[in-house]
Amino acid sequence: MGEREQPPLAKSSPELVAEFIEELDGLYLNFASRCNVALWVELLNGNVLWQPGNQGLLGARVLDYLNEHYFLPEAVWGLLEDAFGLEERFIHDPSGFGERCPKVCEYAFRSSPAATLGYSSLSEADGIDVEAYLHAREDFVTAMLANEPDSAREALERALDIYDRDAEILRLQIEFYRRTGELERALSACNLWVSQFAGDAEVIIVRVSVLLNMGRPDEAREELERIRPARPDDAEVLSLLGRCYLRLEQMGSAREVYDRMLRNNSRDIEAVVGLAKIDAYISGLPRFGKGRRKQMRQLKQE
Repeated sequence: MGEREQPPLAKSSPELVAEFIEELDGLYLNFASRCNVALWVELLNGNVLWQPGNQGLLGARVLDYLNEHYFLPEAVWGLLEDAFGLEERFIHDPSGFGERCPKVCEYAFRSSPAATLGYSSLSEADGIDVEAYLHAREDFVTAMLANEPDSAREALERALDIYDRDAEILRLQIEFYRRTGELERALSACNLWVSQFAGDAEVIIVRVSVLLNMGRPDEAREELERIRPARPDDAEVLSLLGRCYLRLEQMGSAREVYDRMLRNNSRDIEAVVGLAKIDAYISGLPRFGKGRRKQMRQLKQE
């Protein structure tokens, strides 16, 4: 009679934790898997997580890993919070947890602008170093908000060299160029956004603001009049349109816009100021001059 086969030895807690971290690392390093919530649910529902003898060591190892690998969608951070009690750990020891795991705190609790950026635009980013790109994007946002334009520019160029189709960074570079007064570059960035994300009305609003700052109100007006039928009472559209008409000295059209703004909000200060500017402009025209008569005819016609 042969020897009875011995059952395999149970794995120790350190071995089980090491296997879990290996699975976690594999999930993170594949960007498509990293963003797949179902795969995270499967990982976090594994037996190792719920065995009492593993929890202390596992929690410590996972936190150490996440503090170095933190570019995760908000939904995934929510799962990690449920599994490892991140908020409870922070509440129990805010300074200690924050000092030990600063990036976990920043990204799990979305406590910085960089931590709120999305990842959906990267789903088609094949063949790039995603992690290097995300670090460059993070550096750009951090430097821009810290008012460090040279560092921000270096990080922006580094990011765009890797990938230039991320809606998040396209939006942010427009804001960066506006802050630095590089309006031609801001306009080019707007045009790039429009070409890649057609139908995004919000970038049209930004583009109009840039055109106004560049002293090109006629082009700005044309943009606004194209989108106005779909947004007839949009406060931002009306505000920008009123500014365009004032700069173009089309006072009848400007009055119509500001009157509409007041009908929508009787306390709209911008509309009140705009109407006061129109009245001041009209009263400043020569009493019997051609400009005065032309302006009055325009007001009556409009």
